[in-house]
Amino acid sequence: MGISRSLKGRQPKFLAGFIIICYSVLMSVPWLPRGLSSGLDPSYSVMLYKAFAANIQFGKDFVYTYGPYGMLQFDRYVPETYAALIIGRAFIGLTIGVGLCLITTFCWNQNKWSLLFLLPIIVFFPNLGVHRDSFHIYATLLPLLLYFYVDEWYADKSVASQNSKLPYLISLLFVVAGVALISLIKQTFLVLGTAVVVLITFDQIFRKRQPPVVLITYITSLLGFWLLADQKITNIGAYVSNNAQITKGFSETMGIPGYLDEIVVYLIVASVIFVAVSAATWQPRNVYHLLPLLGLLLALFLVFKSSFTRHDFHALQASESIIPLSSLCSAILFPRLSQFHVRVPFLLWKVPLLLLLWILVIVNAQLISSRYSQAIYLTNTQFNVQFLPNRYPQAMYRDRYIGGIEGIARTITHAIKLTAGKTAPQIIYKESAKQIKAANPLPEIKGTTDLYAYDLSVLLAYDLPYKPRPVIQSFSAYTSELAELNARSLQAQDAPDTILFDTRTIDGRLPSSDDGRSWPELWTHYDITDASGSFLVLERKAKPETYQLTPQFEETIEVGEWVDLEALSGSAPVWMNVEIAPTLGGKTITTLLRRPQLYIEVELANGSVNRYRVFGDVMKAGQLLSPLVLEQEDFAYLASTNWQQSLAFSAVTRMRLVADKAAALAYSPTYSLKLSQLDFPRQNLTNIPGWEPIERFMTLRGGRVMPPVENKPAVVSGPEGKKVFLTHATTKLALPLPANAKRLSISYGILNEAWQKAQAEGTTGQDGVEFRILARSANDRESTDSTEAVVTENVLFSQWLDPHVNEDDRGKKRVTLAIENAENTEIVLETLPGPNENNSWDWSYWTELDIQ
Repeated sequence: MGISRSLKGRQPKFLAGFIIICYSVLMSVPWLPRGLSSGLDPSYSVMLYKAFAANIQFGKDFVYTYGPYGMLQFDRYVPETYAALIIGRAFIGLTIGVGLCLITTFCWNQNKWSLLFLLPIIVFFPNLGVHRDSFHIYATLLPLLLYFYVDEWYADKSVASQNSKLPYLISLLFVVAGVALISLIKQTFLVLGTAVVVLITFDQIFRKRQPPVVLITYITSLLGFWLLADQKITNIGAYVSNNAQITKGFSETMGIPGYLDEIVVYLIVASVIFVAVSAATWQPRNVYHLLPLLGLLLALFLVFKSSFTRHDFHALQASESIIPLSSLCSAILFPRLSQFHVRVPFLLWKVPLLLLLWILVIVNAQLISSRYSQAIYLTNTQFNVQFLPNRYPQAMYRDRYIGGIEGIARTITHAIKLTAGKTAPQIIYKESAKQIKAANPLPEIKGTTDLYAYDLSVLLAYDLPYKPRPVIQSFSAYTSELAELNARSLQAQDAPDTILFDTRTIDGRLPSSDDGRSWPELWTHYDITDASGSFLVLERKAKPETYQLTPQFEETIEVGEWVDLEALSGSAPVWMNVEIAPTLGGKTITTLLRRPQLYIEVELANGSVNRYRVFGDVMKAGQLLSPLVLEQEDFAYLASTNWQQSLAFSAVTRMRLVADKAAALAYSPTYSLKLSQLDFPRQNLTNIPGWEPIERFMTLRGGRVMPPVENKPAVVSGPEGKKVFLTHATTKLALPLPANAKRLSISYGILNEAWQKAQAEGTTGQDGVEFRILARSANDRESTDSTEAVVTENVLFSQWLDPHVNEDDRGKKRVTLAIENAENTEIVLETLPGPNENNSWDWSYWTELDIQ
């Protein structure tokens, strides 16, 4: 009878535990995974799936911030790995569910009101990239909270008769196994997971005098999961050391500034959390109570770095991580935290510490969410682009589900549909692959393949045999060591047979800062065989050639001082090696947050001055300086036999390193500059597919921009994904004509995005663009004092397009003109604002120039 009553009394607890575990698994599994998509982030996420399926060795052949189970961070459908994705995510959900069960039971028996603080956890099971960072952070902290704050209750002799310690210990070790799997997802989680286990082990050995079962479980699970992913034990050292290089370079190369008030509010709320937990757990003359505080402090610091080093939408982690951490600490420590009150300035009464903490948590969440998402935490399901700062690409924020009450219903609906066979992820995958192929046409590709700079989804869409360089995306070769690692891989016997090449970069970088150390290896180990598609196609030479660097200049230069290159540029490409040391202050700032930005300014032969972001450690390995290579066409021309004439406009005549005010304190005032002449065998590209359009486009690129100009011309993606030369009104572009020129044809128009975005934002007043083509000639005229040039301009063509109003004015247009007396004549391509002189949304372009 007594046993029967005891079991009956436990049934609600068992049922609640069962529901929590099932819910955790349900919300962790990606029931409606996404297909492929182009871009930087989608590319590395899908390649984590490809690497897992192909058993590529992480640390040796695949160096990134993610580990062999990095695919579990995302929700992509890749046929070979979908089953592994579901199993892995379900296992993590199961371990988190078990941990939450232990905490729920503890709270139920300590103080039932504390369970209210666990409610936010229910809606915190995000399924997408950066949001899972927050999810995995609090999951990794579960063993720390269980061991230091819950363990004593299960071990108490007064409850030992009703609650056996063995099931609790098994459950704790099971949660630790889940942390081991999470640790192999990303470097951040490995650091935090290892720290948590070390802190627990220290207490087990020195205070409790117990065997280090948590450490043994963690290490055994790590090795087990490592081997399960077909990773070699001998690669563990390379995995740790090379990933340390990634971590080392991230704060310098990936940092971008953001809103200061977000940082201040986060630091305040993080400080209050730390002080509250410290006050609630303070034990005089007991140093062991400091161990969990160290783990909490590390977690708060990692969240700070993850949120504000690259201070864009990553700032969401500062709210998404704080909420579950606050929930767990408030629930577990509620009996002690509820006793504390704080006297707030300007108030006549004391405020409960818990109330103050949660007010700050909500303020922090609202501040950040109002800038990057639709609403506050509990109802947030999608980003709303109208709140975004102008500097952030709005496309990055669309359709990013991060949880919320509505998200729970959506997840359950998707789970039912998938299990009932009403959704087919494989169809989504095939359709997305078809779209990528349509946007990125390629010729037939031979053998193993890699892609520069970062859009790796193209390889998966075409199902090409992937042979990655160690650092899989060029922008992530953060240090000179990583840049050298990628360059050496091109010299190996098993280097890719084919490389698809593009120069796209991020954050306004000098393109040669991204894997630029590998460019000489590409020019000497590969031939350019096709330029007709979205990428240059490079095929491996049967017999690799060599390049030579001949030193021409080496001096110590002051930051901000111009260096004249006219004597060097033109005869051969100029290779640059820079050594600039960070100051102690710079190193400290880098450790705490991010390295201030460093730039290179270059003056070109055509008179333009441009500024690009560069990185001290990367420049140590060396990169191309002159001619300035911005597009893949420039890269191809530099490999051709007639590079000097075609790239004359982009020869660098002067350069200097410059630093903003904050950066000036972070770097040494002088740096070592070494300039060398780069020589390598050239290739005749005249007959390769796609070369003729490149020659025409380069004629446009080489035009002289006539002052004054408000917006610098730029190469952008135009109709059908093809490149066009953006010349925002008002711009004049002068092109010399061959003496025997008889006819000119050129395409022009206004980018569709201009009128589409103007309509979407409801802006008015746009009046279109006037496109004009002028023949400009200069004839000598003698006067009494001197001979002067008389410049005449004849308008050969003029058309006003206003796609904001007239549908017929949308899309690409083309004009063909007869040319007379081309000698001593240049063509001027001019774009002017419409009749109202309003040049907003005047995204006008020229392309497809043909002179016969």
